[in-house]
Amino acid sequence: MEKNLLIVSYAFPPSLEIGGRRWSKFVPYLNNLGYKISLLTHQPKIKVEDKIVYNNLNRVDFFNSKYPTVLEKRPVNVIDHLKYKVSLLYMKIITKNNYYDKGVLIKKSFLRKASSIIKEENIKLVIITGAPFSLLYYGTLLKQNLSIKLISDFRDPWTWGDGYGMNILSSKRKEKEISYQNEVLKFSNLVFVPVKPMYDHLVINYKEFKTKINILPHGYDKNDFEKVKYNIKNNNNNFRIIYGGTIYSNLDQLYHELYNCVKNNINCDYNIEIFTNDFKYLTKSQLFEIKKKMSVKKLLPTKDFMKKVHSADAFLLFFPDNVKDFLVLSFMKLYI
Repeated sequence: MEKNLLIVSYAFPPSLEIGGRRWSKFVPYLNNLGYKISLLTHQPKIKVEDKIVYNNLNRVDFFNSKYPTVLEKRPVNVIDHLKYKVSLLYMKIITKNNYYDKGVLIKKSFLRKASSIIKEENIKLVIITGAPFSLLYYGTLLKQNLSIKLISDFRDPWTWGDGYGMNILSSKRKEKEISYQNEVLKFSNLVFVPVKPMYDHLVINYKEFKTKINILPHGYDKNDFEKVKYNIKNNNNNFRIIYGGTIYSNLDQLYHELYNCVKNNINCDYNIEIFTNDFKYLTKSQLFEIKKKMSVKKLLPTKDFMKKVHSADAFLLFFPDNVKDFLVLSFMKLYI
């Protein structure tokens, strides 16, 4: 019997967005178990030249979210602020749901594309990971219209979290998101979460769905790290501190404390490098003030970044209170 599987993940390598790493790490092992895997993902912003990233996949299809890119980053000047406000107003008018959800504009086109793949590849199992959480809801519509089993993967807290704009939604929009979340829990055959605090929240508040909720921790592929030379030494006298990955929300105070700390100790022997694509807490002028000791750079491929980690003296991690007990992917990379 063929084991045909469709994975839906908004981000997926070669995209450097951290959300794509989770299921990309599971794909080789699912492939080894005999699954014939199709992938539906957002069109990557970078040119796909290295086809090896899709080695274990039978088929890859892309969708365009149509989401305003200006809303994906914090505005830094007057023009950016104007574009941001206009785009945000547009999203508030066009959707009754969460206007920060990147999948909220593509319901019809997504369902059409996903349905086509399911029928053409004789898919029996669909795994959808969110955020964007709208994709999880679209999965319930697929389940009700096609003969499939559905696994919904909550990478992050949905309606009970502060991320993805949830903490600033109006009561009506929040109720809409809660209704979507309820549908996902109702129609999914299984629900995965990566950490126990998320599991505890769901099983306490949704006792009727307890048997289908499971913890699936973040994974890693040990082959990624066998290529890294671990004997890299820091030949510089400066104490080197490094960070890489997603910058969480609600950390304004912590990053401003870091800024003040660096500014007040500008002549000490240390250096801080932050690798991320979404740094938003300090202005360009503030970063210029402390550029002698702290720099923010674009994300690097995993093996290149890990070389920098192993040549550093310390790894910096900042967590907001709502995820302070989460075992995130960064820990997986550091402690293997």
